[in-house]
Amino acid sequence: MCSMSLGTILIDWIHLVAVTAWIGGLFFINFVFQPVVNQLDPKERGKANQLMGKYFARLAGISGILIVITGLMNLPSGLSWANVNDTGDYGTFLNIKLLFVLILF
Repeated sequence: MCSMSLGTILIDWIHLVAVTAWIGGLFFINFVFQPVVNQLDPKERGKANQLMGKYFARLAGISGILIVITGLMNLPSGLSWANVNDTGDYGTFLNIKLLFVLILF
């Protein structure tokens, strides 16, 4: 039987979905949308980029807020069994994630 509570599982799920939406959106824009839009004339390209930027900014903003909130909510549960300065796998992984957060913000 799993020792995680339903709340913890829900927070993890929201965190993963938000990260997936943000990173998936970046991949979509760079590898699907942009190559197609680059084939349009400059005026239409500008309109398409502006519209995509508007929608993606909303998605990225909501995802970013959810990632930070749920990440902070997950922090105590992870720290209860590993220290941030720990040289083990969790401590190393957490330090790498925190470095990415600092770079992004």
